[in-house]
Amino acid sequence: MIKKKRVMKILVLLVSILTINIAFAGCDKYTSVKDELQNKQLNTNKNNSNNINSEKNIADKEEPAKILEDTKEDNSNIITITAIGDCTLGSFPEVTEGKSFEDVLQANNNDYGYPFKNAYNWTKSDDLTLINFEGTLTDATELANKKWRFKGPKEYTNFLTASSIEVVNIANNHSFDYLEEGYNDTVKNMNNADIGVSGNEYICTKNINGTKIAFIGHEVIYEPQDIYDKLKHEISTAREEGADIIVCSFHWGIEYNNMPTPYQQKLGHYAIDTGADLVIGHHPHILQGIELYNGKYIAYSLGNFVFGGNEILYDKKHKDVDTILLRHEINLQDKKISDIQLSIVPFRLSGDKEYNNYQPIVLNGEEGIRIKDKLINLSKDLKYGIKSLEIEN
Repeated sequence: MIKKKRVMKILVLLVSILTINIAFAGCDKYTSVKDELQNKQLNTNKNNSNNINSEKNIADKEEPAKILEDTKEDNSNIITITAIGDCTLGSFPEVTEGKSFEDVLQANNNDYGYPFKNAYNWTKSDDLTLINFEGTLTDATELANKKWRFKGPKEYTNFLTASSIEVVNIANNHSFDYLEEGYNDTVKNMNNADIGVSGNEYICTKNINGTKIAFIGHEVIYEPQDIYDKLKHEISTAREEGADIIVCSFHWGIEYNNMPTPYQQKLGHYAIDTGADLVIGHHPHILQGIELYNGKYIAYSLGNFVFGGNEILYDKKHKDVDTILLRHEINLQDKKISDIQLSIVPFRLSGDKEYNNYQPIVLNGEEGIRIKDKLINLSKDLKYGIKSLEIEN
């Protein structure tokens, strides 16, 4: 009798264990990337954890049998990724009083949903939103010896979480505006807010409904000789670690120049040839063309979006106020990409026509069509330039 009771207890325990539903997703720096190819990177705290729960769609804990049944019937999956251009949350020491990002935020009741308000319908409905984060979130006071230094407090991560922005690329020329302390603080503050960090020594991974997405980022304004070997190693490592989709962000090109340089095109093609599925570009601050290369998209520059680094909209440089949300609908079958549909949501950098109010507005009708046509025209001079583009409303 005692033996039977023990057996029954064991059976009950096993059933209890099997009914536990563990949901886990993260943004991890691959440990296997930390080899000799990374030795030239800054010796930041590489043990900082990017292990965050980032799944937007966690399985219902009370219906595991139904989920297993659905998986057997349908091995397809659709992932929507929204990419956004240069974003600076904060300002710079030389900003005009009353015109800073902080001043405008205060005038709008310190509403953390304010800057991305008009983009929220798209960022909340996708699976992941990626931005290029230019600047720092830190209390550091020691400045880099350069012209433009961008900074905001750690609480500004709330702008991202309030706007359903899950991943930031930090590989750019403003990550060290407040030196290594500012850089490390920014990574730590993003991690603490459950925001994935990609770039430099960090490879971010997200798991969406069983699809693993890896984000790789590099600041390559000039052509570092080791970038090709480094990129090849990182992409192959991501695949070995189980990534189904690989997104590469490159901070490159010439500021305020609409045409990608030959080097940009060379590196963009190389990334796709090596295994990347999407290439997203930043740094020129204005839109550049898009290529469809070997079935994969390369967007050379998305321009600015919420950009605290510009207080005025029009001067000899800042004349172009067009920007977009770039939407990728990625279809997978048996964890392999079968198709990628590209669309845009046209925006203007500011609702104010003279000064930056740090809240981009949607452009519909003829203005939206103008931006679509502009991107197609910018793509004409590219060997694999797109010839058509959809607007998403």
